[in-house]
Amino acid sequence: MHFSQVTYRSAPVWAWLLLACVGCGQDPNAGRASVVIDVDDSNFSELVLESELPVLVDYYATWCGPCHALAPTIDQVAWKHEGTAVVARVDVDIARQAAVNAQANSIPLLVVYKDGKEVGRLVGVVSMGEIETLLASASSS
Repeated sequence: MHFSQVTYRSAPVWAWLLLACVGCGQDPNAGRASVVIDVDDSNFSELVLESELPVLVDYYATWCGPCHALAPTIDQVAWKHEGTAVVARVDVDIARQAAVNAQANSIPLLVVYKDGKEVGRLVGVVSMGEIETLLASASSS
């Protein structure tokens, strides 16, 4: 039997091997620890509203498929802006008060805070470019 005929969970084995490729240039940060910080109701004010740097907050839920799709992009933004912006995530099922205060009616929701105030938001799975534009608007305001 040829390896292309072997399947695992409805996908050919070669597809899983391709997805597992670390050295193929797809993600230069593969294997690197995330610099996204987890925020909940108890530390939201301290870590987000009182931050001296702009803060990008990803409001998500563990059961949300689009949130999982956006997660690698959020990690890339965090790595790219390490030291110039804070990237945080809020699980809306755990940090309910933070979610209510942000009016997180739809997720994934990205909100940028600067000097304790919201300066912009994006809803849904968005591109790296859209997130970069959102962060740039926080830097210029």
